[in-house]
Amino acid sequence: MSLSARHSVLYKVVFWVMCLAIFVLALLPNNSSSIAFPEADKLLHLMAFAGLSFIGCLAHPYRIFVLTLFLVFLGGAIEVAQGFTTDRARELFDFFADVVGIGAGLMTYRLSQRGFLRK
Repeated sequence: MSLSARHSVLYKVVFWVMCLAIFVLALLPNNSSSIAFPEADKLLHLMAFAGLSFIGCLAHPYRIFVLTLFLVFLGGAIEVAQGFTTDRARELFDFFADVVGIGAGLMTYRLSQRGFLRK
C-alpha cells in the first residue's frame, strides 16, 4: 500500500471517529460551569465542524459536495437529538455555528490546496 493510500485510509478513519465523537459529546449532560463566556458553545460548534469539514475534505477530496450535505445533516441531527435529552435544547444558532464551521473548514482546505497556507 502506498503512502498516499495509507493517508487516505487514515483520514477516513479519523473523520468517521470524529463524527461519532462529536455526536456523542453533543448528547452528554451539559456542563455549563466550564463555559468561559456567554455563548462560548457556539465557538465550540464552529471549531468542531471546521475540523470535521477539513478532515472530511482530506478523506473524500472528490466528494466535497456530498460531504458538505452530510455535515449539514449531521449538525441538524445533533440539534434534533439534543431536543430529546433532559438537559440540552435545540438551538437554531448552534446549527448556524455548525454551518459557518463547515464553511470555514472548506475554505481552509481550498486554501491549503492552492498553497496559501504553506511557507
